Amino acid sequence: MQVTGGDALTAILEQLAADKRDGVIWQGQPVVTDEQVSSVDMKHRPPQATVRQCFDSRHWYPTLKSTGKRVTLPQQPLKYVVEATMRRSTTGQWVVAERLANRNQSC
Repeated sequence: MQVTGGDALTAILEQLAADKRDGVIWQGQPVVTDEQVSSVDMKHRPPQATVRQCFDSRHWYPTLKSTGKRVTLPQQPLKYVVEATMRRSTTGQWVVAERLANRNQSC
């Protein structure tokens, strides 16, 4: 289970609110592969790590709830690198604090 907080959570909640307002629902499921921890800093307070992954959204797409028709997205790659900054919470759980989708870097 991944837990999200900070700026990453804010961005997700804002997107969900916009989708709800626009009558958009998501069908299918994204696939995450090649997940790797690229750095860990246990001296940082709180401790943090950077995780890189390949995010594949080819089988996850927005549709209009009212019609079931797919929403056309701006031209963008469907498979790209995502980097997340994880921070260790006071309970010892790692939380996604920041998330950056690098759509210019395919995977």
